[in-house]
Amino acid sequence: MASSIDRASPSTAAGVDHVRLAYDYIEKGDADGYASLLDAHAQVRGVGAGTRSHHELYKIIATGDSVVVTGRYSAPSAEFDFADVFTLSDVGLLLSHRRFRELDEN
Repeated sequence: MASSIDRASPSTAAGVDHVRLAYDYIEKGDADGYASLLDAHAQVRGVGAGTRSHHELYKIIATGDSVVVTGRYSAPSAEFDFADVFTLSDVGLLLSHRRFRELDEN
């Protein structure tokens, strides 16, 4: 997996660590663990927790208060490429997590 991270900001580095943890918690179905990474005012759209799912992360790009992750989602019921866009709080918690996915053209 390739990464491009602006290490000048400690909150950005912490945010990238939180983003990586978020995928672990989502795959384990650990809603409490995932919630522990969220800011009190967080907004999450298009992402659900579920066991037996896997996220293959292709690339993480981070700068300032933004992190973008591209990858492939696999589960028994679905498989697709995605781009997840995160915004971070001043302390690196997740303020938003929004998923964009490829459209099935069949």
